[in-house]
Amino acid sequence: MPEATQYIFSDSKTTAGRAIEDSFVAEHNKRAERINRAWRYYEGEHDLPLKVQKDGYDDNVIVNHVGNLADKLVAFMIGDGISFDAGGDGAETETDEQIRELWEQNRGDIMQNNIALSGAIEGHCAVRLVPLEDSEYPRLTRIRQGHFAAFWNPFDMSDVLWYRLQHQAGGMGRRIDYVRGAVTETGVDHSADGWLEIVYQLDKVVSGSVIDSTATWKLVSVEPWEYPFPPIVDWQNLPNPNGYYGLDDVKGAIKLNNALNFILSNIQRIIKHYAAPKTIGLGFSTGDLIETKVGGFFTVNRPKTETDIFNLEMQSDLGSSMQMAAIVAESLWQSGGMIDPQTMKDRIGQLTNFGLRVLFSDALKKTEKKRLLYSEGFEQICKYALALSGRAVPDKVVTIWPDVLPEDEGVVSNALLQELDHGIISKRTYRAIRGYDEQEELDRLAEEAAQNPNIGGSILGLLAGNNAFNRGQVG
Repeated sequence: MPEATQYIFSDSKTTAGRAIEDSFVAEHNKRAERINRAWRYYEGEHDLPLKVQKDGYDDNVIVNHVGNLADKLVAFMIGDGISFDAGGDGAETETDEQIRELWEQNRGDIMQNNIALSGAIEGHCAVRLVPLEDSEYPRLTRIRQGHFAAFWNPFDMSDVLWYRLQHQAGGMGRRIDYVRGAVTETGVDHSADGWLEIVYQLDKVVSGSVIDSTATWKLVSVEPWEYPFPPIVDWQNLPNPNGYYGLDDVKGAIKLNNALNFILSNIQRIIKHYAAPKTIGLGFSTGDLIETKVGGFFTVNRPKTETDIFNLEMQSDLGSSMQMAAIVAESLWQSGGMIDPQTMKDRIGQLTNFGLRVLFSDALKKTEKKRLLYSEGFEQICKYALALSGRAVPDKVVTIWPDVLPEDEGVVSNALLQELDHGIISKRTYRAIRGYDEQEELDRLAEEAAQNPNIGGSILGLLAGNNAFNRGQVG
């Protein structure tokens, strides 16, 4: 839930309306609790594994791998930034420039990073497009999943009947439903074209921020939305075939981070109590000790043959505990599809591009899976925003993602030169891949040929044909 077949106004007192409201509240509060906990862990506010001692000393050790994992996943997916190609043909058009302006106006790099991060933590992404009178393009706002819900056809989860945005705090609340269809005498006809914006405000004051099914909502306005699409674009962070909302990246990591914190905290407490040797005395009582004035030294008023004093030290360096902590930490990173940085810190310089891709194969596959979902969302945002701004909407918008892993420049260059030498690619293709401007390089080569007549014929011969650089062919 919430599955639904018919929109019912929130101020309705019908049994069907109450059933939908109860389902929404139950699902919303459950999701909000999970999401809030996930954000707490991302920010390092973990549950304490040990009780703080009565003297106020805190043995708890908190290592925030959840936050590091989420940041690493976002960095893998976003990399140096994404761009868009209107039409998907690689040609620079006016629409490409308009899409760039749209994202620049909405702080594109930061917005895209925030969307990806919220998806990793919350499991689902939603963006609202708000038309502005004083701006060419709509404003893009990330919707927190604690304020978002969708109601869908129970027989087709992709068929959304309405979206809900809701905030409730301090006895005040506001609800906005974007409903597909048109108002009729009997309610809402979902088969009609268009969308409606239906606004409510909380009529009954309730305490706290948890949404209460007993709250009553007062209808404020019902306005038609002038476009054939809703002002909301949403998508899953990871595929969830059994639910509308996607899967997050940190659910398993949170449990393992708790286990790691517990192990490390216990190691900390053991070290605190037993790291220093304990002095043991045999054959006398504390009353037989006599303190001298030399550095707090004690003597024993007993014959030497009747007493024994020695230091008792730990018989273990807690190696097995540290090994257990390492296993849990590695499993934590693997739960998110990533490699524990500690396991490869001494091997980075020894790995080739191929070796890195094999090592990060799970992370690469997961990143590609996420990119498929995010591409659909970003591309839909571009199309809706162009329509809202009165621009022509292309049939296709393609998201261009950066390479996930860095490549060895020498390896790439040598491979391209071999392809060029064997006639697999042209010099124009070579220059394009290497990032050279075709016309600029041709002009420079012609200039060099004019300045040096001895090699001019050779260079002009290369310019005239499509011969490879290293074939020994000139003219």
